[in-house]
Amino acid sequence: MIPVSVGLLVAYWCTTGVAMGIFDVIIEFKNFPYMPTLGSLQSYSLKASDIMNKNFMHLSSKSTLSDIPAILSKCGDANVTIPVVESSQKKVLHYTVTS
Repeated sequence: MIPVSVGLLVAYWCTTGVAMGIFDVIIEFKNFPYMPTLGSLQSYSLKASDIMNKNFMHLSSKSTLSDIPAILSKCGDANVTIPVVESSQKKVLHYTVTS
């Protein structure tokens, strides 16, 4: 019984080192989004404020419809989601506008 158990463990360790798990295969096959591993242990101690972009295109709650084409021209032909914030100084998200 012990030799069979040892053989199964060695086979399991060899396959996990070479092949992907079944759930990883399904995620890749169906093109589902997933969060990859971050790599180093220092990455796990980062806060959102360490990596967030504070200078982004946005509309304020006092913006007019004439401000939207100016932002869309900077984005090109891509479909974008533009955040609508309280003001340029206080960037609290109210809602988004999708092109």
